[in-house]
Formats: sequence, C-alpha cells, structure tokens
Amino acid sequence: MLYRINKEKFIYSAHGSFIIFTKKFFLNYVFYYEAFLFGEEIYLAEVCKKSGYKIIYFPEIKFLHKEHSTTGRWKKGKMLRYKKESIEFLQKILSDK
Repeated sequence: MLYRINKEKFIYSAHGSFIIFTKKFFLNYVFYYEAFLFGEEIYLAEVCKKSGYKIIYFPEIKFLHKEHSTTGRWKKGKMLRYKKESIEFLQKILSDK
C-alpha cells in the first residue's frame, strides 16, 4: 500500500538520496560508517535514536534524483560485495545495542 505524507512528520529512517543535517549534528557527533553506499540510513537512524536526535520528513522539499547514477554502472559482483559489507556492519552495530 502506498500512501503520501502531506505534513512534517518524525520518522525512524530516511531514504538516502537526499538527507540534510544540522550543523549541531556534526558538532556533536562524528559520523563513522565502515561500509560504502548501502545501509547508511539505518546507521544514521540508530545514531539519532541513541543520541536523542530526531529525523523529520519534510514533504514540501522537492529535488531531482537520478536513480542508480552510481550503482547502475557497476558489475553485479561489486554491488553484492558492497551490500554484504553493509549488512555485516549493520549487524555488528545493531547487536551492540
């Protein structure tokens, strides 16, 4: 089922194609993500949850996103390797709760 959110809303995690951070976030937290390109939204959600930060969805912000502009040129093995590394990293940080 697809539904549209028409107002600002607190969410657990955002999709990674466009995320805005406050200056306060970077002054108070060092972003460290071991994997590349996959799963960073879940990592950020956990960082925010543990640190007391909120993630807010703003439906009025619009942008153009060129789908798969990076990953579309990769061979299947490269993408699978990055996804595997991301899953392993996320499992590690989520099991440290």
